[in-house]
Amino acid sequence: ESTSFTIQRTGILGGEIGGIKQYHSFANTASGSIAYADNAYLLNSSTATTTLVGKIIRIEDSTAFGNTVRGLEVQAQRGTNTRGENTALSGFGRTFGVRGATEGDAGDTFVPAGVFADLRGTTQGNALRAYSGTITTSSLVQLFQDTSAFTGTGLLMNFGNSGGSFASTSSKFIDLKNSGTSKFTVTAQGTTTIGDGTTANMAGLQIGYGGLCVDNDGSCTASTTGRITSVSSASGNSDLAEMYFSSDNLMTGEIVALHGGLTIERAEETGELPLLGVVSTKPGVVMGYDDTSLVPGEVAFPIALKGRVPVRLSTENGPIKKGDRITLSSVPGVGMKATESGMTVGIALEDFDGDTAYSAGYLNQFGDDLVKARLQPRSVETDVRTQDGCSYGGGGAQGETPCVKEKVSKVKVETVVVDNRTEVLAELAQVEAETAVTPEGASVHIGQVIMFVDLDHHMIAREGDLLKELFATSTLENGNGTETLWDRIQTLAQNFVDGVLKVAGIKTDELCVGSVCVDEETFLQMVQSATAVGGVETPPDPDESLEEDTEEEDGNAEGDGDGGSGGDEEAVPPPDEGVGEESGQTEGEGDGTDAGGVEGSTGTEGGAGDEEPSDDPVSEEGEGGAAEENPSSEPDPEPTQEPEPEPSAADSGGEGTEGQ
Repeated sequence: ESTSFTIQRTGILGGEIGGIKQYHSFANTASGSIAYADNAYLLNSSTATTTLVGKIIRIEDSTAFGNTVRGLEVQAQRGTNTRGENTALSGFGRTFGVRGATEGDAGDTFVPAGVFADLRGTTQGNALRAYSGTITTSSLVQLFQDTSAFTGTGLLMNFGNSGGSFASTSSKFIDLKNSGTSKFTVTAQGTTTIGDGTTANMAGLQIGYGGLCVDNDGSCTASTTGRITSVSSASGNSDLAEMYFSSDNLMTGEIVALHGGLTIERAEETGELPLLGVVSTKPGVVMGYDDTSLVPGEVAFPIALKGRVPVRLSTENGPIKKGDRITLSSVPGVGMKATESGMTVGIALEDFDGDTAYSAGYLNQFGDDLVKARLQPRSVETDVRTQDGCSYGGGGAQGETPCVKEKVSKVKVETVVVDNRTEVLAELAQVEAETAVTPEGASVHIGQVIMFVDLDHHMIAREGDLLKELFATSTLENGNGTETLWDRIQTLAQNFVDGVLKVAGIKTDELCVGSVCVDEETFLQMVQSATAVGGVETPPDPDESLEEDTEEEDGNAEGDGDGGSGGDEEAVPPPDEGVGEESGQTEGEGDGTDAGGVEGSTGTEGGAGDEEPSDDPVSEEGEGGAAEENPSSEPDPEPTQEPEPEPSAADSGGEGTEGQ
């Protein structure tokens, strides 16, 4: 092996130097001058692929002791100067600036590492920093594992060890910034914040294939893809919505009708489509988010099915009070107070008199959407080094143009979002309501208030009371305690057969046929008159008939005692009851035979002579009608009677005379 200079020495004891020992003292007086202790320049002019090593140090240790072996150690921190740059080892290359590799098997004293970085300062600096001022599309830092079966951790951060602490409110595992503004942070307690907290930039969390699990017992497994699992959940917004599709350019707060399938349209009073709900402004829960329309060109809209939502209302039916049911007005998509029975979409939670466009509740809950972010510059103090590439770049190689720090002031001007919500909401509270014209030409005012979505068929009060009465348990006479008025109406309707109503009986104070009505007294007089003229028999009252039967039996007994045969005949009514003519015929026939017949008739009267004449015209007419038939009419068939016993001799004479 050809060499220019060789030093060889063996058997060196501890504390001795086996090679070259150098000591140099520099005292430059010229600013910017460079001094070197050693300076080597190597030129590779090979004509074939070769390997050139500027300096190589090989160390072999095959002992069995816990030795400390370092191939190169540079101590540049000697002295007290903290100005300028103090770097122990600076490397520049075209592939690697610094390359470190370890076998990883000497771990008795320290845990092995390919590159070890140690920060001994307290308030500034980094143990490890990656920097670039030229990178465009490449990755600044990359962790890459190759062919092994890796079961460890790709990136492990372990703080607060050996008595140290990592629990301050400012302690963060991760703080990802863009232009000095935090966009993603994870605190020492694991609280994760996404976004910069302003409305100028939107941040999101996307899980393309997986789940999310939130629990309160220390363990949770997101085992189902596409599912959010939690013990409980809370939404800042207050309605439940489903996604539907429409070709109409719908506005939030408009009432919509179902066209069919997932297609909706702006509801119209003249239409026949069923009302479905209200276009939600800020739904709390959205179902069917990934549904797609079957009709080309339709756009998705969240339709509130339940909960509190803003709704567009008009004064077409007058001012609206909280608690009023809301129905569709003649203005498409706009509601109004329901004053008649019909389909309603919800209940107004606020008053609306048509003065302003937005109610107080609307501005309180949904006004943020109307407030546009107002940006303006402001001055803040900052560390100039956080905005200077020279401070984080580490400098260049010897001989290169040194980095010149930017003249950055400690007062930085940046653009921030100004909270002008209160001012803007005060202005919106004074915006006047819209004006629209109904198909009838009436002018109405339209605004937005908060409504509780509740699809229902509304009935006015009198109709509701009627239904309550129909379906209430009947307390009418003969009610069984569970029967309702509606039950009775159904039963009555079932008794109509071929236009004829069949009932067990009718009890009424007045009977009407067409336009003619009679009360009870008039009806009885008509029956009595018909009985007198046509011989119509009126059934006696059961109690009176029983009493008269008893009296008749007593009269017959007395008649038999007088020996007359008239005891078997019924009492003749008084002449003033309208049946004297028939009585006269009976008496005339008696006179035409013999005195015994007359006496027999008289005996009949005598048998009942002890009784007072009955004041009941029905009873007297009934008895008189039974005594004689009307000669001018066909007699009614006589009911079958049991044969009477043979009369006695005394009775035979009377009956024969009567029969003759």
